[in-house]
Amino acid sequence: MEKIIDLSLILPCYNEESIFKDSMQTITQLLNKTKYNYEIILIDDQSKDNTPNLIKEIAKINPNIEYRLHTKNAGRGGVVMEGLKIARGKIAGYIDIDLEVPVENILSHALAIENGYEITYANRITKFEWHNIHRHIMHSIYIGLQKFLLQTKFNDTNAGCKFFNREKILPILNECKETHWFWDTEILIRSYFHNLKLKELPALYIPNSHKKSTVKKMSDTWYFIKKTMEFRKIINQLKQ
Repeated sequence: MEKIIDLSLILPCYNEESIFKDSMQTITQLLNKTKYNYEIILIDDQSKDNTPNLIKEIAKINPNIEYRLHTKNAGRGGVVMEGLKIARGKIAGYIDIDLEVPVENILSHALAIENGYEITYANRITKFEWHNIHRHIMHSIYIGLQKFLLQTKFNDTNAGCKFFNREKILPILNECKETHWFWDTEILIRSYFHNLKLKELPALYIPNSHKKSTVKKMSDTWYFIKKTMEFRKIINQLKQ
């Protein structure tokens, strides 16, 4: 008889060699102490470092781990959607493996789904720091434009921590067009217009000093502005 899975945790991976072992230890230690029968789905999106080998090594010794290794880059959204489609848990979600949103948030999100919410998403709470001023500016511009152009009330769509009632989210995945970073925004907005029950949960944000940021200040800012403008047309269709 196949084991019943309560919780599926999807971990998108891209060049995570520097933080992989420590993060996996932290994640598994937490999950092993919970009531949940869980699975971890590691999906490597064509890393250029030793991440794929580290994934294969840990999968050999942990029966709760499944993995996929991409030969072509699918993007953040593509990876998460793939994970949700192969997940077996009633609750399924993802968290960034750098754990800048701390691992303990898994529990609050899973409990909210258990209590009837169909999607939960993190709203990062962070202290203003001058050396990260570009991040603060980019985030403020993006959220401001999103609220104005898309008429949403989301305070943080891009945080790497979202959980789902898997049964409810699967049909909406088939509507999604984005496969990269804008997918985080798209899935929330589409779910909102499908009248799913969404819950925003505050989450402390702690930058990981051991991982090099992949943020490209100018190009990423322009990417989000462009995608927001394009998605405005879709919003009008969803409202009809």
